[in-house]
Amino acid sequence: MKSCDSDFIILIDALRYDFIDEKRSPFLYRLKKAGIHGDVLETYAFQTRPAYFAGLEPQRSNVCNLFQYDPDQSPFGFLRKLEPVASLIERSGVSWPFRKVIKRIGRWSERRKGNVASAEVLSTDQIPLNLLHFFSLSEKRHSDTEGVYGDDDTIFDAFRRSGKTWSWFGYPRDFGSTTSILSRYRESSHADVVYMHFSEIDWVGHRFGPDSAEMDEAITQMDNTVREVLEEPLRRGRRAVIFGDHGMVKIKYVLDLKRVLGNLPLKLGHDYLYFLDSTQVRLWFFTSAAEDIVREALTEIDGGRVLDCDERKRLGIDFADRRYGDMLFAVDGPGLIHPSFFSRGKSTPLGMHGYMPSVRENATQVIAIGSGIAPRDLGTIEMTEIYHIILETLVG
Repeated sequence: MKSCDSDFIILIDALRYDFIDEKRSPFLYRLKKAGIHGDVLETYAFQTRPAYFAGLEPQRSNVCNLFQYDPDQSPFGFLRKLEPVASLIERSGVSWPFRKVIKRIGRWSERRKGNVASAEVLSTDQIPLNLLHFFSLSEKRHSDTEGVYGDDDTIFDAFRRSGKTWSWFGYPRDFGSTTSILSRYRESSHADVVYMHFSEIDWVGHRFGPDSAEMDEAITQMDNTVREVLEEPLRRGRRAVIFGDHGMVKIKYVLDLKRVLGNLPLKLGHDYLYFLDSTQVRLWFFTSAAEDIVREALTEIDGGRVLDCDERKRLGIDFADRRYGDMLFAVDGPGLIHPSFFSRGKSTPLGMHGYMPSVRENATQVIAIGSGIAPRDLGTIEMTEIYHIILETLVG
């Protein structure tokens, strides 16, 4: 099948709600004006595939953050008995050779369990070696796997029922650049639906910030890429849905919560546990006294707050178990936690995402375009609505 006979789903990582304009992205701008479009509030999660592929909130899919509390099934469980050695290596400041070995063992463990998706993307990131055995990856299987979310359908289940085939280019099946994704796309035989995930704008936003000259250039390059992919198929009457998974917020202040928590009269890994994400801290408590001490300390922090039960319910992160924390401290936009388990160096990211829905620059956008689609402005919608837009546009 030729590429011009395919429909498309294109995810542009970090496509902020205002990144498409007539100057930087004229092709996408024309598509936006000619099709269905809207601003999208990111689901309060770092793993948002269940939202746009299945219309599910995190608490329904049980997928929220990259790592979850899972000591019984952790691929790093073998480190539990080696915790004193792991702590010593971590304090030495030269842990990277050991991390390579640990990652290989962890990936082998996940493949052995049949956890294909987590085996492909598994990394230790910068989680302290002595804490790794508490965690596993939340997404065990790829989003297009049949039954991946139990009884809840994905867009790929709808494709199966309608006899449509699909091909997948980009994360999480590979970590390639736009150039490598396009190369694979050109060399492959194409299916009824082509899914592509482009990550450059996200990389540039983290490194240089969302308002940088580098970002302007990246947006224009991405516009040219989408034109190259879609111009001929759209001319031939095909359809496409283009969207982002989040926006990008310019960082204005940094919180060193590792230092704050480290000064408490508690032992990490014994009295309590934390996971430092870029814009939130998730905490687990093994004593009631530890919870009281931590809560009091975090209440005094400017630039964020502990979410109460009602807020977690409204955000769709009110889980029935402990996998994503007994307590969650959310950073206000435009703050950043540094160091975190994803960033421990001297240089801090200049742009970030993963904030509350009220942070405007965290919003992204969606466009549906093609034969028979009339222009329509959806206003501002929830990310779970992208699933229904894809379903209506590509399946009917």
